[in-house]
Amino acid sequence: MSAVKLELETEYLRSFASYYISEVGFDPTAEQQMRERKINLAEVLQALRTGWVVYSEKEDACGALWIVEGTTCDDDRLAIVLEVFVDRYHMCIKSISRAVRS
Repeated sequence: MSAVKLELETEYLRSFASYYISEVGFDPTAEQQMRERKINLAEVLQALRTGWVVYSEKEDACGALWIVEGTTCDDDRLAIVLEVFVDRYHMCIKSISRAVRS
């Protein structure tokens, strides 16, 4: 059951990142992490457009947290924590990191 839920959320994420990219915000912590880890905006957008939602919680008035794993054009893996407001068409990136390859 949860795989189906994550597939639906992944479909929503990919569509949202393609059509409503101006509604994706960045928490100051995420901006600092991007600078420190040398992650650029193009890499983040690519990961959102092609990534998978691997965790989600039920949305309430404060939104919902989703964890997304995606890859950049250079095949670097990113882990992105999003705060999602589906009814307001808004997402905020709370944290971002490069995933370690195994």
